[in-house]
Amino acid sequence: LARMDDGACAEIVREGLVPTLQQWTSSKDPGVTRGALEALGALALDDNGSKLVCNDDFMRQLQALAKAKDKSVCRAAMATLSQMAAADENQGPMAAAGMMEMCVSLAKTKDLGVARWSLQALSNLALNNDNAQKLVDQDLDAVCKMLFEIATKSDDTNVEKYALFCIARLCTVLKFADKCATGNKFPVLFKAANDNIASRKMPAALAIANAADHKDMRIKLVKHKALQLFCEMARVTSGEKTRADMLEYQRIASLGLSKLCATYQIRDLAAKVGALEVVIDMMTSPLQDVRRSAAVATSELTLHEDNARKMCMAGVIKPLLDMARSGDRFQENDAIQALSNLAISEENQKQLLKEGGQHALKYLELSTNPTVVKLSKKLQTRMRI
Repeated sequence: LARMDDGACAEIVREGLVPTLQQWTSSKDPGVTRGALEALGALALDDNGSKLVCNDDFMRQLQALAKAKDKSVCRAAMATLSQMAAADENQGPMAAAGMMEMCVSLAKTKDLGVARWSLQALSNLALNNDNAQKLVDQDLDAVCKMLFEIATKSDDTNVEKYALFCIARLCTVLKFADKCATGNKFPVLFKAANDNIASRKMPAALAIANAADHKDMRIKLVKHKALQLFCEMARVTSGEKTRADMLEYQRIASLGLSKLCATYQIRDLAAKVGALEVVIDMMTSPLQDVRRSAAVATSELTLHEDNARKMCMAGVIKPLLDMARSGDRFQENDAIQALSNLAISEENQKQLLKEGGQHALKYLELSTNPTVVKLSKKLQTRMRI
């Protein structure tokens, strides 16, 4: 059962066997308990099974199993809890049932397996914005201290990685990001983000990118060379031989640059550290979310007139027009925003027309997104004038 595929999960749900599996977790035989927990963990990752697995009775059972004397049962219970927390619809009810507090408590245990799964579950639960805010509001100082101590002192790479992922999730909350800034935690994050080990570099860089979501944090992050960090990460190629974890570098880099460049003072500096070229290169990434974040970064960077001229001459128009013609409503929106900012000067408008911009704008008038239609018509009027 623990090695079920999607078809087996659907069959178990249809046959109504989820309650039976949950009852088996009360078995006195640790092997039966572990097997049932692993099967329920697999079901929790299935679209049909996730809601059925996550109920109040089973969450109370998990709380009891997490305190079991047999550490293998504890690990299995926390692994199942982590898998349950991966489903968006479960995160709210699980937090209400006190699962975040349990994860915080168990993250400090000496058993590395229990600590790892507790931190992974906590990072999944904190994907919910309300949960992240609640965790910060409950005890900001204690949570911040605990996570950074684990991230800097643990010898286990998985424990360290998920502690950093928890920090990254909580950096979306202004109070936590500010605590990192005032508590001199940014140097710790930048040291990890500049490491060559992907499991350390990726979550630390994500924490920095998330902190850049807050206007007051951006200048502080740039002083620690956040722009240079994201430019370096963005230069990782997306070829067939690139490791899967390194493919995430461009995602994080494009996200971080799009947020940092929303501040006017940073746009001029971005050009000096090579961010313009990096953003243009990411516009042709095979990853859609990288292209979208790069388009957002372009729309911010091109509000600086000299940046707009440089990016236009460097060839940013073609990939933006490709996005505009993609048929994807989100890519259309990001592309038209960037094109609108890019085509403020007459020189850039001429270049846009030269590269076939008029046809793309006509195409965008047929979009189902009213914002795209409005900006497209507005840009055409500006170009005619």
